[in-house]
Amino acid sequence: MRIPVAIDHGNRAIKTINHVFPASFAESSFLPGIGANDVLKFKEKTYTLADESLPVMNDKTIDERYYILTLFALGKELEERTDLMRVLTPNEVVKVDLLVGLPLSQ
Repeated sequence: MRIPVAIDHGNRAIKTINHVFPASFAESSFLPGIGANDVLKFKEKTYTLADESLPVMNDKTIDERYYILTLFALGKELEERTDLMRVLTPNEVVKVDLLVGLPLSQ
């Protein structure tokens, strides 16, 4: 299965078709309690979305910060796809075409 997902990686907010959230997260060494929203476990670390924005970056590929924000955006968009979640089997792979913009020229 293959689906397109559009993501705008703004300096202040990450925007998708269905969601807008601050371009920021906090790293934690433990999983939040039951009922916590916006939690991502990646490479043995746990992340939660934060209210503050990351500093403005001209090159958003120099580290993993915007990659982590992309994973949050993908999770949020896939969660919206209840039609997709009903037909998937456990461990089935969903291929995603990322539709993203190019940075401003310098």
